[in-house]
Amino acid sequence: MKIDIFRLISIDHNGIGNRGNGLLNIIYSYLLWKNGLDYYKFVKINQIGREQQVKEFVEIQKGYVHINLIHPTDKNFDLLDDDRKNKIRLEIIHDGLMRLAEVDSRFSISKLNEIRKEVIESNFRITLESKGKINQFDKAVLVKLLILPYTTYFDYHLIVQRNEMEICRQFLYRGKPAPDIVSYFFSKPKWKNKNELVIEGEEKQMRIRLDISNCTLEFQNLTQYPNPPLWEMMKVGISEQENKSAYEDWLHSLPPAVAAIVRDSNN
Repeated sequence: MKIDIFRLISIDHNGIGNRGNGLLNIIYSYLLWKNGLDYYKFVKINQIGREQQVKEFVEIQKGYVHINLIHPTDKNFDLLDDDRKNKIRLEIIHDGLMRLAEVDSRFSISKLNEIRKEVIESNFRITLESKGKINQFDKAVLVKLLILPYTTYFDYHLIVQRNEMEICRQFLYRGKPAPDIVSYFFSKPKWKNKNELVIEGEEKQMRIRLDISNCTLEFQNLTQYPNPPLWEMMKVGISEQENKSAYEDWLHSLPPAVAAIVRDSNN
């Protein structure tokens, strides 16, 4: 599952900005991959206004695509509701990818239209599903990570199937709309035996144990802090004080020189 190969940005003062784009960034990353259109390492669409002295172009270089697209937006864009904002973002994304299709025939126009239709008909509620990790101790069993993305947060679930029938489902985490969470926390699943799955991530914040015999989860803090700092920082729903405490613990966990750079950049 690829969830970080596409991004929509803007340099237009009245444009789509960068906040709130996480939902469609992850949806399009996933749907391009799912539909076999992940030909490039990364595709970036930059929305610009008509008043800006910037030209439209499609630039392809060493596996990366940069698209400048003129698309005027309402000066009150930030005041629109999420549904209207997402519809505007969707049209910009679709227009940009159609420009890419003009210079790269591998991008099927019919597939791009189907993707846009799927997003609209789902009302921006696309469930992202990993290919799954087969249990080597019982080949009929596999586990999948599901991501349910929303504008302001992403929900993460585990499902376990036996012979393609769901036998267990558990909620894992509600995080900020950032695709890095998967690699940070959930990228290393490992079956320990017929009934036990262990999941960790690159950041070594939390070890998650799933017992499929009774569909229960156990979370083990892998850090020296009361709560795993990055795990808490990326979580949605914690208090301002909890977030501040997690941030300070995270800074403390960094090499001193790196922590100093981070502190200076925030001052």
